[in-house]
Amino acid sequence: MMVSLKKINSKNILVLCFLNVFLFPIYPINLRPTLIVLLLFSAINYAIAKKITFNVSFKQDNKSFYINTSLFFILCTSLLYTKDIDSGISLIVRMSPLLILPIIFKLINDKKHISESTILKAYRLFYLSVVILFFSFFVYFYFNGDVTVNFLRNYNERINNLLGKYTIHPIYASLYISIALILSTTLYKKQFLNRGIILFFNILLGLNLILLARKSAIITMFVFFVVYQLKFRKINNLWKTVSILIIFLLLIAVLVFVPDISYRFKELIDVFGNSKSNGSIGLRMNIINCNYNLISQNIIFGYGIGDFKDALFNCYQAVPDVFNGKYYNAHNQYLSVWLSSGIFGFGSLVTILVYNCIKSIKSKNLISLAILILFSIIMLIESILERQDGVMIFALYVNLFAFLNSEKQTNTIR
Repeated sequence: MMVSLKKINSKNILVLCFLNVFLFPIYPINLRPTLIVLLLFSAINYAIAKKITFNVSFKQDNKSFYINTSLFFILCTSLLYTKDIDSGISLIVRMSPLLILPIIFKLINDKKHISESTILKAYRLFYLSVVILFFSFFVYFYFNGDVTVNFLRNYNERINNLLGKYTIHPIYASLYISIALILSTTLYKKQFLNRGIILFFNILLGLNLILLARKSAIITMFVFFVVYQLKFRKINNLWKTVSILIIFLLLIAVLVFVPDISYRFKELIDVFGNSKSNGSIGLRMNIINCNYNLISQNIIFGYGIGDFKDALFNCYQAVPDVFNGKYYNAHNQYLSVWLSSGIFGFGSLVTILVYNCIKSIKSKNLISLAILILFSIIMLIESILERQDGVMIFALYVNLFAFLNSEKQTNTIR
């Protein structure tokens, strides 16, 4: 018993809380913020025990910290000219991981205890938690009698409406799966999980990604797969060609024979073919028009984090035949930030993504580069930072990669 108690120290508590955060997909949504709070307290306890000073001086070592927290402070500044303070504060609280997670990694300070082995364990836990999450969805639907002839067609709507505190929007579900698939390449290479198990789980995750029918995620992951196979897999050219061809044919078969998915991609083809689109893409185009019209009227400061939703809704009400009195978010994180905090918020978000991508390239960290590019693309079609799922996963991985790619670190995770 005494031996076990001796192991309870600031380092072990920090590592435990750090790894626990990466299990957040299998926690109910109301408990996920608690994971970050626990990690924050463990990081503070660790910093006190190791006598780590929180140095905030303006120097090169703190550049990542200031860049990654800049968006949060700019959004807070927009409270000064917003009218709906209550809504603004509510959104600021929801986006607090954009500040808390940079502080956490600043307190950790080095990789002595958050080592490469610990990072790989974190990747494995996130990967397995995503697998467990989607397997559990199927088991729940099966025993609930929801696995019917229309199950494949309505899969994305089921996980968005029928899962209580585990309900998840299809775009965030696609984001979880995409990140898990990217992380699996490192787990496979490092043999941190049985390779046969990884291949089997990846097939299941890939099928779920296709059933979720998020066009941007499917196209992005297909491109990632092709690039990875051609550039980074150490197998002969024949097997590379065969594997890409098999995936391509399976994708085509699903697009043709699964109605919900074929409908969504048909919309995309219609738009490029200059056909009139009245579906989701047509709706998004009208949303984008409202975004641009509102931004053009207030380019510098935007409308404030508490008021930009009202500005959007007022624009939608001017086109009742399209929006039917409903509110939709901006469906573009870059434009959403511009609406809420002006060109300064837009510039901050772009800087965060570009700066961390450059750091990933310099550190030759292909995993972080791929996930940052994934975020950059998804943000073109979704306002992912307006929901807890999106802001948590974005802040966690962006700041983890900033920590890994720090000039002080010797990073060997690829």
